Amino acid sequence: MCRATAADLVQDLFVRFWRRPLVQVEELNSYLMRCAGNIAIDHLRNEGTRARLHEALISDEQELCSDAPQAAMEASNDLRHIEAALRGLPDKTRQIFLLNRIHGRKYGEIATVMGLSQSAVEKHMMRALQACKASLEQGPARVIPLGAKSGDARR
Repeated sequence: MCRATAADLVQDLFVRFWRRPLVQVEELNSYLMRCAGNIAIDHLRNEGTRARLHEALISDEQELCSDAPQAAMEASNDLRHIEAALRGLPDKTRQIFLLNRIHGRKYGEIATVMGLSQSAVEKHMMRALQACKASLEQGPARVIPLGAKSGDARR
């Protein structure tokens, strides 16, 4: 871990303590060490998740390069549909979805950070996933090959 990352993690720890209600802690040193260790572990887990996502994206990108341009266009359209669906969600629902799916946070962690129950987080996630699924079920916009008539796209 580099110095800058360590400094960021210490800052995160400070902000978490700043936002917490005042609670009496018997062994402050051991408590701080345990919290710092947990933040470091979370960071390493997230780095592993990012690395796996990066590898998956690279392999997907290589597949897209080898596929026909039509497949790339359809994937791009699917992504636009999902992005539009996410933009249409309430801010809290979108934030919960991104924390879980992009940042790898578990429902319990999200609930704690956002001050919600885990059940509420699950409901927000279901809403987000249903919106994404519905946007994909609408189907990608049809791409008409150059030189083709508009009626040809229905076949």
